Amino acid sequence: MVPILGMHHSGTALMAQLLAEVGVCFDAASPTGVQLVGQQATATSVMNPGEYFRGINTQLLHLAGCESTGFDAPHKLLSAARQCVKIVVDDFRHRELADVVRALSERGCWGWEDPRTVLTLDFWQRVFSELKDIQLRPVIVVRQPADVVSEMVDRARIAGERQLSAQQLHRSATDLWLTYNRWLWKFCLRNRWIVVTYQAIAQPNSVADELTRVVTEIGLDPARVARALPRLAPIVTSAAPSPSSGHGAVSREASELYCQFQRLAVDSRKHFTESAMFRDYSTLLQKATGLKDAGRIDAAVELLEQSLKIRPQYRASRFLLSYTLMETGHIERSEQHARWLIDTQPDDPVGHGLRAFGLTQQARIDEALVAFRACIERRPDNSVAWSNMLFASLYSDSISPSDFTALHVEGSSAIARIVAANQPFEALTEIGNTEHRPKRRFRIGYLSADLKKHPVGYFLRWLLELHDTKQFDVFCY
Repeated sequence: MVPILGMHHSGTALMAQLLAEVGVCFDAASPTGVQLVGQQATATSVMNPGEYFRGINTQLLHLAGCESTGFDAPHKLLSAARQCVKIVVDDFRHRELADVVRALSERGCWGWEDPRTVLTLDFWQRVFSELKDIQLRPVIVVRQPADVVSEMVDRARIAGERQLSAQQLHRSATDLWLTYNRWLWKFCLRNRWIVVTYQAIAQPNSVADELTRVVTEIGLDPARVARALPRLAPIVTSAAPSPSSGHGAVSREASELYCQFQRLAVDSRKHFTESAMFRDYSTLLQKATGLKDAGRIDAAVELLEQSLKIRPQYRASRFLLSYTLMETGHIERSEQHARWLIDTQPDDPVGHGLRAFGLTQQARIDEALVAFRACIERRPDNSVAWSNMLFASLYSDSISPSDFTALHVEGSSAIARIVAANQPFEALTEIGNTEHRPKRRFRIGYLSADLKKHPVGYFLRWLLELHDTKQFDVFCY
C-alpha cells in the first residue's frame, strides 16, 4: 500500500499520476460489495480508494478539533496530529476497513494521495498494524519552501484574502510548510521511507530515473517505467515547476529542513545507483558489444535486456539491443524497441532509421521509404540513411520511373554534398609517363554482387554506353 505524503498538493498529485501510469491503483473503482463510510451497504456498491481514505481523513481532523481542510493555526494542526492516534475505531468500521483493504489488495499495488495524511499518519500506522499482511510503503514528496509559499500567497490573493497583509500571508504560509514538514521529518527519522523532491519528478530529464527508483523500492518491476514513458512526458510537461514570484525569502529553518529532506533523497538515489542491480552503462555497452562481436548473441541480448529492466530509459542500450535482434532475424522484437525509441523521442532520427531498416528486412518497402524519409528529415546529413533509402527504392513496385529517377538524383546530390562537406577537395594525381598507343584498347572490368539491382548499377547503364569502344573493352561481372 502506497500513501503519498507531502505538504503541497502539487507534489503529491504529480507523484500519484506518475505511479498510476505504472500500475499503482489510485482513484479507481474497486470490486463490488465494498461500502463507503456512512453509506448503507448494498451488493452492488463500489468505492473509490482516494475518496474513501480522504473521507476518513476529513472525519479524523474534524474529530481532532481542527479545520478538516488541513489548513489551520500550527498549534491546532499539531494538536490534531497528536489526537488522531487516540481515536478509537469501532468494530463495525474496523471490519469495513479490513474489507476495503482486502478488496484493493486483490487488485495489486494501490494507494491514495492526500497531503492531510501527514497529520493523520499515526492513526493509519496504528490501524494498519492491526491488519495482517499489509505492507505500508509511503512515498514522501517535498517541494522547495519558497515555491510552495509563493504559490500559497498568490492563491490567497486570487481568492480575495484582504484581512492579512502580504507579509502576514507569507509568514502564515511558511509556518504551515514548517508544521507539516517538521511532523514528516519525525517519521523519516524513525522509518526508511522513500523520499523524493518535486524538482526531480517534475523535470523530463530526471523523472524516468527517479520513478524507476521509486518503483523498485516499492517492489514493482521497473520495466513498467519503460512501458509508461511515452505517457509520462505530457504529465511532466504540464507540471513543470513555475518560478517563484518572489514574495520574500523563507526562514532559515525552512531552508535547512528542506536541505535535510533533499540529502535523504540524494543519499537514497546514490544507494540505488550503487546497488548491485545498477550498472556502469559505458562498461555494459562495451561488454555487450564484445559479446555480440564474438558471436555470443544470446548472452549480449540477455545482458542488454537486464540493463533495460533496471534503467529502461537508456536509449543506447535499447538501440544496440534492437539492432542486434534485427541482425539475428528477430525483426518483430527489434521493431518494438525501435517503436519505443520513436514514441519517447519523435524528433530523434535513430528510431526512425532503425525501424526503416527493419521494414526493409521484412520487404515492406513502401513503409520503409516513409521511415527513411522521416529519419532524413530529422538529420539531412545522414548519408547512411540516404544510401539505404536509395537501395530500398530499387525493390519498390509502386514508384514510377520518373519519381524513381528524381529520388536518386536527389539522394546522390545529397550524398555528394555530405561527402564534400566532410572531405576537403584534393586534386587527383596525374598518371605519369603513359605511352599513348591508339591501336591498343584498355580492358575495363566492373564487378558487383548486385550490379543489376544497385543504385550505382542503375545509372551505370548510360555510362557504359558512353565508353569509346575503339579504345576500351568493357566487361561487367
